Amino acid sequence: LVPQLPLDENVGDLIYMDPNANNNNGGELSHLEPHIPYLPPIMNVHHIPNPVQLIEETLSGHRPTIAGVTLILAEFLSQLHRSNQLLAIKAKATNKITRDEVHEAFVHLATQHLLPLESQYVYHKRPMFPIRNDDSIFISLASFRDHLLSDTLKGAFDQAKHPEKLYVGAIVQNCFGLKPYPGEEGVQCRTGAQVVGKDKRGRDTTKVSDAPPDRNGIEEFCNSSPQHKQYCDNGQVR
Repeated sequence: LVPQLPLDENVGDLIYMDPNANNNNGGELSHLEPHIPYLPPIMNVHHIPNPVQLIEETLSGHRPTIAGVTLILAEFLSQLHRSNQLLAIKAKATNKITRDEVHEAFVHLATQHLLPLESQYVYHKRPMFPIRNDDSIFISLASFRDHLLSDTLKGAFDQAKHPEKLYVGAIVQNCFGLKPYPGEEGVQCRTGAQVVGKDKRGRDTTKVSDAPPDRNGIEEFCNSSPQHKQYCDNGQVR
């Protein structure tokens, strides 16, 4: 579903400066409004106002927003979850489900929910949001149930010579526990395999146990001080 740019494509042609940009705020921030929750942003979308309008404006290219993208992805994931549940019920009832059925169900939903978004921006070779063309620094990080994520972000911003030029894109995989927010049942968090003793042969024995929700490192950082909150509100942590 994702076309590749030709090898001779000049990526620089896709870079432009927002005419409303200035050196103080790093450019127009309208695409950050309405603000979405720090985490989890994809499924926790029930309170975002005017969801239909935000999706339409994002898909049309008229006024794309982070919230619009979030709503599109949330609807796709919600429908995919329902599709997988139905396939699981069928597999249990008939003891037969084919790989092609699973693949076709995924492709159908991706075509319905994701392809319109990609068609608007990828196929037309246009950026969704203004691409920065300055001396800012972008950090991409992945966090898997990491209780030190907030400390990592604090260290990056607090030690930066120019923190206003620092931007972080965080991919966070956390367990948020039971009923993490209205409208979502959630799941019971579990530990990984933990060594709890030795068997008769002296080998480690392991056990998986219930666990509390993982720490929300993004939320901890954004609420740790007014300055840190300002970085989040400016879209410097996403």
